[in-house]
Amino acid sequence: MIAPSQCRVRPRQSRLPRILTILSALATCGPACAHQVPSLTVEASFASDRSYTLKVNIDPRLVISDQPSSMPPVPIEWYREQSPDELQATIQKASEYLKDALVIQFGDASVPVLNCEFQPMDGATNMPLSPDTREVHLLATAKGAVPQSRTSFALTLKPSAGVSMILLNSFEGTMERRPNVVFPGETSRPFELNFPARVNDTENSPAAGSASPTEPPGTHSPLTTRLALGGAVLLALAAAAYALLRRR
Repeated sequence: MIAPSQCRVRPRQSRLPRILTILSALATCGPACAHQVPSLTVEASFASDRSYTLKVNIDPRLVISDQPSSMPPVPIEWYREQSPDELQATIQKASEYLKDALVIQFGDASVPVLNCEFQPMDGATNMPLSPDTREVHLLATAKGAVPQSRTSFALTLKPSAGVSMILLNSFEGTMERRPNVVFPGETSRPFELNFPARVNDTENSPAAGSASPTEPPGTHSPLTTRLALGGAVLLALAAAAYALLRRR
């Protein structure tokens, strides 16, 4: 008979040390290693008039493959060689992916990601296409207005997304200090929207779904520059850690 003192219950080990170990190992791989894992990045920008812009950096592997992690980065030729009909089909698939992967939360109100505009971007630099572009991503842009009486924003990443997400929030150009790292099935922490007090509920109130002013042609949100400086690497490391843990 085993004495009670000899019985030991092995505590459940946290996944955090393993994640940190994986991230540390991947950090030594450099950009070539980081770009092997598909990524999903989002920037949500809000203005005091309750308008918002959502920009999503989509790796095409998430759209064209059921096993995106097993594919190499998608070359620019894939995009440039598509016919107009093929390109329209690609955009439709990307739209369906976003609708299935993301849910906008304004307080207790849920809003799907709809009516996006898509444009290609350099997948390595997150900048506009150039003659040196080798890898292509898709930049999806959705615009709308925060429903009246709602003063917080969050983004749910559904399990069908298949990858982790980096979310960067800003209000009137001021970026949140700490980005969100969100895994499939999770919701980002709430981002408080400090809208000015309304003098009259009916005065200058934008209709739901109205778009914010159009950006001048050729301009890009802070998403492209911030990710080029390191956000993309952070996301790729988080996505790689998630993918490796799923295989164990």
